[in-house]
Amino acid sequence: GKGGTDRYFLPLMLAGNAVTGYSVYEPFNSTAFFEYFMDSFWTGLKFETLSGGGSFVEFKNTSGSGRRDLGIIRQFAGELSNTIIFLDEAEAVKMYRRLPAGINPDLEVYTRLNEFKGSPVPPFLGYVAYTGSGGQEYVLSLVESFVKNKGDAWQYFLGKIKEYSAAPDGVEKYAGGLGETIAR
Repeated sequence: GKGGTDRYFLPLMLAGNAVTGYSVYEPFNSTAFFEYFMDSFWTGLKFETLSGGGSFVEFKNTSGSGRRDLGIIRQFAGELSNTIIFLDEAEAVKMYRRLPAGINPDLEVYTRLNEFKGSPVPPFLGYVAYTGSGGQEYVLSLVESFVKNKGDAWQYFLGKIKEYSAAPDGVEKYAGGLGETIAR
């Protein structure tokens, strides 16, 4: 970024042995990785990083929900700059690639929206953060309840634009209704 240092999060797994050789790969379809990840989340694991100097990773289960079997693990197949994993259609785990400094907007929005009863967003379960030796926190991952739906908001909105564009005041009427819904 603009004269600063960019940070990236890329979890990796090592497989193999000294005889056959080793492979390094992204663990997003690995049951073993997500069992460890979610066990760490549910128990609130905190550990110092190998770089030392007081930097650490902390799994922050803000919901108090407990361990369960993971079931089917699948990765979201859409075009995203981050990675989203669904755990048996019970939790969604969003893993960030690029870690900007400062407040994570997704974390801030989920936290605030979940403060309201009847909020139309999935229940927020917690997050995983890296805190550097200087005390700056970087959100690595968000964990939320999974809510079954009929697709993502962008595709829904594009479909509605096509549908309403045939009517003389259709798009304006729909956009106004969308604004009112979001403002609630």
